[in-house]
Amino acid sequence: RITRGGNVVAEVDLVAEGILEDTVRERGVPVILVTEDRGARKVGAGSPEYVLVADPLDGTTNFRRGIPFFGFSLALAKPTERPTLSDVFAGLVMDLCHDELFTGRRPRAGTGGHVAVPGKLVVSLYAYGARVDPRYFRLYPHLIVRGMGSLALEICYVARGRMDAVMDVRGIARAVDVAGAIPVLEEAGGVITDLDGKGLDAELDAVPRISFVAARSDAVRRRLMRLI
Repeated sequence: RITRGGNVVAEVDLVAEGILEDTVRERGVPVILVTEDRGARKVGAGSPEYVLVADPLDGTTNFRRGIPFFGFSLALAKPTERPTLSDVFAGLVMDLCHDELFTGRRPRAGTGGHVAVPGKLVVSLYAYGARVDPRYFRLYPHLIVRGMGSLALEICYVARGRMDAVMDVRGIARAVDVAGAIPVLEEAGGVITDLDGKGLDAELDAVPRISFVAARSDAVRRRLMRLI
């Protein structure tokens, strides 16, 4: 099946999304629910109190292949007329394989405190595909590259200092892929921007596509961009 965002959806994604929607409806709180498969729709009676951005299974290919790195992410946003990533005020990401929960709020309550990184940066780099600018290939010799297949979890790993950055330059990620992880990163003192260093403000829908850099500090982000 093809989603409205253009991706092939596995049956497990549809089942997970259905369970989530049923759970939200049972809670009785009216929301705008945004998911990868169906985009934005109203769930519950009355005026929406929140926008709930959900990815019930982030890392579908890992799940299908038995690779133990996939998770579940949620973000809460203010119910504006056209909600964007800047309206997100809380996020949650659950590592379903290692039973690890990541949470964060905006504006950030944390102080960061990541130390400088003297050696090569450890970066999850997604720089492949026909539309990728070849200049990003220059990064590879200067980095220790990891690509783990779950953007939300990888951003949370950056927040915990396990990696230095996640960089996706393919122009195919969506707000739903990263919304839950952004407050986690920012509360830890990290930053996420587009490739020009501007804040991400994509609409909370399954259709708009983005490229981004999520780094444990702005100094790390700048260092990464200087390598291009």
